[in-house]
Amino acid sequence: MLKIITTIVLALFMFSMGCKKNDSLPAGEFPDLVSKVTASASGFVTNEQNQPVQGAVVKMGMAVTTTNLFGYFSFNNVEVPKNAAVIRVENSGYFPAIKTHSVIAGESYFTRIKMIPKQTLGTIDSNTGGSVSDANGFKIQLPPNSVVNVVSGMPYDGAILVAGYWLNPVSEDMSLIMPGDLRALNNNGNLQSLITYGMVAVELQGSSGESLQIAPGKTSTVSFPIPSPLNSHAPSSIPLWYFNEENGHWVEEGAAERMGDFYVGEVSHFSFWNCDIPEYRINFSITIKSPQGIPQPNFCIVFRSTTPPFQQRVFYTNLNGFTSGFLPKNTNMIMEVKGMTTCNNVIYTQPLITTESNLELGEVIIPENIYYTSLTGTAVNCTNQPVTNGAVLVLLSSGYQMISSIQSNGQFNINVPLCSSNEQATIITFDYSSNIQNNPFTIMLNENENNLGNIEICNESNTVNQFLRYTIQGIPYEFVSTNSNITIWNQGANQRATIIANENFGSRTAELTYDYSNLNAAITFTQLIKFINSDNPMGNLFIQDNVMLTISDYRNIGDYFSGSFNATKYTTDGTPYAITGQFMVRRTF
Repeated sequence: MLKIITTIVLALFMFSMGCKKNDSLPAGEFPDLVSKVTASASGFVTNEQNQPVQGAVVKMGMAVTTTNLFGYFSFNNVEVPKNAAVIRVENSGYFPAIKTHSVIAGESYFTRIKMIPKQTLGTIDSNTGGSVSDANGFKIQLPPNSVVNVVSGMPYDGAILVAGYWLNPVSEDMSLIMPGDLRALNNNGNLQSLITYGMVAVELQGSSGESLQIAPGKTSTVSFPIPSPLNSHAPSSIPLWYFNEENGHWVEEGAAERMGDFYVGEVSHFSFWNCDIPEYRINFSITIKSPQGIPQPNFCIVFRSTTPPFQQRVFYTNLNGFTSGFLPKNTNMIMEVKGMTTCNNVIYTQPLITTESNLELGEVIIPENIYYTSLTGTAVNCTNQPVTNGAVLVLLSSGYQMISSIQSNGQFNINVPLCSSNEQATIITFDYSSNIQNNPFTIMLNENENNLGNIEICNESNTVNQFLRYTIQGIPYEFVSTNSNITIWNQGANQRATIIANENFGSRTAELTYDYSNLNAAITFTQLIKFINSDNPMGNLFIQDNVMLTISDYRNIGDYFSGSFNATKYTTDGTPYAITGQFMVRRTF
């Protein structure tokens, strides 16, 4: 069962600042976190072994979807705050992963996310208090009788299970696993950018799975190691910041002191925490293209400072080869273009100096390079006609994933990074118009062009075990297991579950929420229904009332169960829209 968990991440990253003082910065601007726009976003989610995570619940704004077999998710035209759109990923056995970005008009956002596994550090008796630590010296100390049950607010009596994970601040995957993007609000609510020194994630649970929190008026002492590459630059005192999961910003609260090779601080509540120094920031943007002028999607752009403490910022290009974000002001930097974060083969480098002004880098053409190769081909349908609206997914044997659009003539040309001489690629092409994909196939990549010829997308033979079909005003729509990911999200304590159906490579999502607290063989009840990014006449639909959902055969875990639903949605002028549908899905809990 999915548990709503309180977490703590104390971030101390490699963006050290040496002698720069907090009070040397101007107050900064007050960010607009209210104005909203519609935005699109996509990305890949992997686990700690760089393997795709399937079935993770991904949220952006009011939209919810799940990752498909390849760890991929996408949102299209979702209403979010313009200056701080938040993407949240949840998966059983992992800490939540959260990313923040600003919306750029006409551009989608692409990200890569690696989830942090929950590992038990030890157990603390609530009556005596105590501490737990990991092999790196990261430590959590709790005083006696200092913890309460989050739900009831009552003092907790019993064993406290502490799960935690230290994030090595000098590791190459730090950008993949840290929450947010280091934007922050200081004590006055002014916008800042942070220089940080590393992360850990911590969670407290009771012996029966209860979510626990520090009691009012109590504090916990947190100690975490400063890696040796950062020792000479780590300041003696550093501000503490907690992460606001709603608006995607770090918020200043308290400070930590350096004690030898550790920072030690007091926290009054467990959430995400960060030991950082604020810095000046500017905005930047860039577009990456091949020598042939083709936009390069999913490429990794790394900005490194050339003087200690050698801070870095990491970004990823979207389908247009575009990315944007913020960089430190007045800093000598090296920009590196890489095919992937975890592969050190640099395709292109460029020195630059940031100033007081925003940086528009324009189009950057990457040279022909042995560290990437091209995949070309033409996608055709069952009648051998070009696929005019589709995508190509590339899964590399090194665990890396890429997705690129198919041109209107059915052709595609993708530059794929090479981390080794024996890299293999699994190719999957998808036709948005017919909602089908080809049978995946695998090739050995060579260093020159890999021409795949014609790829026929005409796979209609797979058995459909799961589906969600519906009609709106007589117009049919469907999600089926051959082209969509259909899963159940157990919401936990409220005993509700949501059937989520989303296209493998498209942007349509449908959700049906039901109460499983008293299900019989057949039961009818009113619940919530959503159709997100839909191509129906009314666009996105959120229907709370006038919904009837019937489950006819709620079977055992592992079996398929089916049901039907009907609803009525009224337009602003009172015109009713009739909605009916059926579904079959595998029960997973």
